[in-house]
Amino acid sequence: MLIEPSLENWPQIGLPWIVLWLKELITWGTLEPVAAYLLAKGIEITRSEAEETALLYYDAQPQDQAPNELLNASTIRDWVATLSKQRQSSRRSRPPASMEVRLLRDFSQAQNRQWKVVPVEVDKYLYWFDPAGFPLAVSQKPQSWRTDNLHILDFILDSSDEVVLPSYYI
Repeated sequence: MLIEPSLENWPQIGLPWIVLWLKELITWGTLEPVAAYLLAKGIEITRSEAEETALLYYDAQPQDQAPNELLNASTIRDWVATLSKQRQSSRRSRPPASMEVRLLRDFSQAQNRQWKVVPVEVDKYLYWFDPAGFPLAVSQKPQSWRTDNLHILDFILDSSDEVVLPSYYI
């Protein structure tokens, strides 16, 4: 009798969970199944971030759990669902709707008034660079600033109002 190799039927097939993960490991270029899952679902962007987050999964599992059961895709899926909920609630603390800046360039002759910028943290300041690496502005780092804002937000410098406007990265 043939059984379809699906997540729900996997325990009936009798193969170890790692067999299910082989394609994902090759696709994502990692030896870590949890990291491959995080990358496949778009929860992490880089392999190093995914592998670091995967360590949290292993820390959350019972110490006496069988090695094969650690790779149970259902368990990983459920853990990632709780991780996503935790991250969504932590994302609610975002920077202010606009951040006042001091311009580092003369924009009086520029036709464009809005510039995509990237923040660089230096002590209690944020330096705002254009994608080519030119510093355009500097501001105080808001109290609600989180280092991972760079991964979840886009930033636009409005040179006429001397503010940086964050928006969620789509």
